[in-house]
Amino acid sequence: MKFSIPKSCLYILVFFSHGILSAQETPNFVFGNITAADFSRPVEISDSGASAIILADIGKTYFERGRNGLYMEMVFTRFERVKVLSKTGFDVAKYEIGLNNAANGKVEYITEIKGKTFNLVNGVVQETPLDPSAIFEDNFNKYVQVKKFTMPALQEGSIYDITYTIRTLFINIRSWQFQSKYPCKWS
Repeated sequence: MKFSIPKSCLYILVFFSHGILSAQETPNFVFGNITAADFSRPVEISDSGASAIILADIGKTYFERGRNGLYMEMVFTRFERVKVLSKTGFDVAKYEIGLNNAANGKVEYITEIKGKTFNLVNGVVQETPLDPSAIFEDNFNKYVQVKKFTMPALQEGSIYDITYTIRTLFINIRSWQFQSKYPCKWS
C-alpha cells in the first residue's frame, strides 16, 4: 500500500511554514546605534529580580584566508548589547576572553575589541568608548592568555555594546551559552 499526500495539502503546508520560518530572522543590531528611545523602551524579562539583561548576544564563525595568505583561518566575531538595570548588575560588564597559545607561538589572537557605554543624561545620549589602554593581558598559564576589561561609565540604566573578533589557524569552535546568570532576550 502506497501513501501519498495530495498536492493541495502540500501547498497549504508550504504556505503556512513560510510565516513560521520567516519569524526566525535575526534582529538588526548595529554597533553603537543607540537612541534616547532605547532607554525608555520597556524590557520584557521573565526574571523580575534581574539586575541586568542581555538584549542581544550574537556570534558568528566563518573561514577566510589568513594574514600570510597561505592558510585558512577560522574567524569568530561576537556582538553583545546589554542593559544594566541596577548596581548589582555591574558585574555583567566585566569581560575575560581566553585565547589558546601553543609552544610555537599564538594559536588565537584578537584583531579587534570595541566597546561603548551609553547613558541618557537630560534627554541626550552620551557615549563613553572603551579605552584600549584599559584592556589587560594575563597569562593564565603557558597555554592560555586572557584579555580582561570592564566597560566604562556604568550607571543604573546604562546600555552598552561590545564586539570583538578572534582569529585562529585551528578549528576551535567556541562554546556558546544561550542563557546565563542574566536573562538573554536574543541569542
